[in-house]
Amino acid sequence: MIRIKTTVGTLLYLVTAFFISSYALLESVNMGFPGFIAKLNSWLRYAGFIMIVLLLPHVKKFFRKEYRAWLFALFLVVTALYISGYVNKFDLFTRMQVLFFVELTFIIIFTVETNRVRLLLNFLTIYIFVLIVLNDITVFHLFGFIKQGAELRRYLIGTKFKVSYLHMFGIAFVCLQGMLKGWNKTKTRMLVSLMTVYSLFIAIVVNCNTGMIGILIISVLTLWLTGNRQGRRLLFRPSFFVLVYLICGTIEFVIMGIVQLPFVTHIVVDILHRTTSLTGRTDIYMLFIPVMQGHWTWGYGLSNVNSTIFEIFGYTNTQNALLQWIFKAGLVTTGAISFWLVSCLGGAGKAKESEKIFPVALIVYVYMLLGIVEITYLNDFFMWMAVVCGWSKWCQRKEKQLEAGYTFDAKNS
Repeated sequence: MIRIKTTVGTLLYLVTAFFISSYALLESVNMGFPGFIAKLNSWLRYAGFIMIVLLLPHVKKFFRKEYRAWLFALFLVVTALYISGYVNKFDLFTRMQVLFFVELTFIIIFTVETNRVRLLLNFLTIYIFVLIVLNDITVFHLFGFIKQGAELRRYLIGTKFKVSYLHMFGIAFVCLQGMLKGWNKTKTRMLVSLMTVYSLFIAIVVNCNTGMIGILIISVLTLWLTGNRQGRRLLFRPSFFVLVYLICGTIEFVIMGIVQLPFVTHIVVDILHRTTSLTGRTDIYMLFIPVMQGHWTWGYGLSNVNSTIFEIFGYTNTQNALLQWIFKAGLVTTGAISFWLVSCLGGAGKAKESEKIFPVALIVYVYMLLGIVEITYLNDFFMWMAVVCGWSKWCQRKEKQLEAGYTFDAKNS
């Protein structure tokens, strides 16, 4: 059973963690409940005020050497977002995105410095499963919360994609608790398997093929890596992350070239009786480069990006996670965000216990794979990367203190 100690400081920290994680996890709820996004914006602002109180006694610790690259990357992200907003239309969307990146980075550093990393992971575990229970009530129509949108049915958490991804998080956090509590492999794999079966059932009920693929991928990799330490360590290598990130961001152009080959076109059209547009994706990829002329540097802006894309392409998004960011914020901002992501893994593989967070790292990698055909580089993607960063830096700090002969203070961890 997960237990969380409650003091005034801890309570303020948990409220802040709740506000920030809610902004990341619930950003699609607005689709089913108009006006909810305004509440999320307010929560993020409240978190900022609380964080000022929490951070003041720890300001000097933010200048430690291990945080310099990450904070520099944050500076680049904030600067690039502001410039992109100024060039296009500096509005609420841009301001809130900047605030989210700043608060997310700062709360993770604060979490490491106050030894509250395990507390954060326990809180996120509880929060994820509370959301699963509440959301699945709407899936089964128990209280009539379900709403019908123009194209997609809306659930408590958002669309069918968000529902499936939420259950994917559940699989990862079941495994994570097994790693943190030292469960044997059999128990961990059994619980992961049970959660996988239930998650697939939900994905089938909401009719989300992409979600089923993501659930299967994270389940198989989780079961395999539970007993494969070398495979786990690979996830924390910045070079491996960059390789997967670049492949997932560019492979769509390779796919576009392949489907245009005569014999491939013959198979798809004449034998399978499908179109070579891949539900419109190749149409978008073919137009993307000419459409970006004059907008490569700073994009089209974060404001009403989906309606802008619809006017240009006839679809509500670019059907690719990396291209979506390039379209709305440009290459400079996307590059800065990419640097921020890579900085999260700086030195991550040095600590032996870093690999315990591998289930959360898998969420990031599965998101990258799904990002080839869907929009997955949203705020929850950044949050999971930051959580991996926090755990890794905390493990490094703990091992250094133990090697130096100090007693590690884990009263809040």
